[in-house]
Amino acid sequence: MTRMANARLAGFTYLFYIAVGVPMLVLFSRATSGDGMAAKLASMAQHPGGVRAAAVLGLLGCLCALVLAVTMYAITRDQDRDLAMLGLTCRVAEGVIGAALTPASLGLLSIAMASGATAPDPTAAQAIATFVLEQPGPIGGWFFAVGSTLFSWLLLRGRIGRAFRAVRDSEVAATSSGVPGRPSGICEAHSACAFSLIARVMSVATIPGAITLTVMPRDATSRASAFVSPISPAFDAA
Repeated sequence: MTRMANARLAGFTYLFYIAVGVPMLVLFSRATSGDGMAAKLASMAQHPGGVRAAAVLGLLGCLCALVLAVTMYAITRDQDRDLAMLGLTCRVAEGVIGAALTPASLGLLSIAMASGATAPDPTAAQAIATFVLEQPGPIGGWFFAVGSTLFSWLLLRGRIGRAFRAVRDSEVAATSSGVPGRPSGICEAHSACAFSLIARVMSVATIPGAITLTVMPRDATSRASAFVSPISPAFDAA
């Protein structure tokens, strides 16, 4: 794909990643609410739909992480191929870890809903729930943070970063003199017999370090003319 196509796909995927990630966290937190592993297992048994929906959204989020890894690598590899590959590896690891946790959550749901002869030992069930729910840390989140930081830095080094620096430099140059000249859309008739128009120039006074935004209208659509209404009739010539 072209660079523009990768950029568009990455932008859409990032928005979709946020759209599925937030509801997934909300649903899973609601389904596993409670004090203690026994209460969490009971809550999962009461909200099986929420757990399954969170699992589906989680898989979609993992797919988004993989798509972002490939597209962002294609966009930033010209800046530094090694760092871009490292960012791709981190985002792929994020997606793989998230996908690996999904079957564990569904398996824990089946344990929570088991009853009768198929019900596991409560102590063993709580131990499994502790292993699945009480992770030592958001491992996938660390890979997400490292990969996103690398890709962001590479983007700032590329054409996007150069565009931002150009805008910043132009603003600094415009305000360093204190009086940036800007043409206006006000025109006047240069002569009563001629219709040539001369554009006036107006200035906006600023102080160094300040940025003043002004509205620049289009050229005037009519010429200035004098309207005279005499108070008394003019005397006739003698």
